[in-house]
Amino acid sequence: MSTIIIVLMSLSIIGYWIKTAKLYGQVRELKKDNQHKASLVKESKKKIDQCLEYLSEFVRDEDSREHQIKELGKELEELGKKIEHMEAMAKHNLPTIIPADN
Repeated sequence: MSTIIIVLMSLSIIGYWIKTAKLYGQVRELKKDNQHKASLVKESKKKIDQCLEYLSEFVRDEDSREHQIKELGKELEELGKKIEHMEAMAKHNLPTIIPADN
């Protein structure tokens, strides 16, 4: 009778060891999976940071372009006024051309 109890207890202990080993294996797999996911998250975060940096540079460049466009617009207005003034002066200073009689 005592040998049956010892055998049953030994089998029970061996069963717990097997279950424990399976659980440890699952834990290792979960750790590997979590590490892989963590590395993917890090890579994604780097890519997002790069995109945000690119967008912020683009916005800064866009603001700079708007300022440059405004400055060019002012220069064009000034040139237009100068051209109008020169045309008016040219019209005023042109001698009157009288067509020749044939």
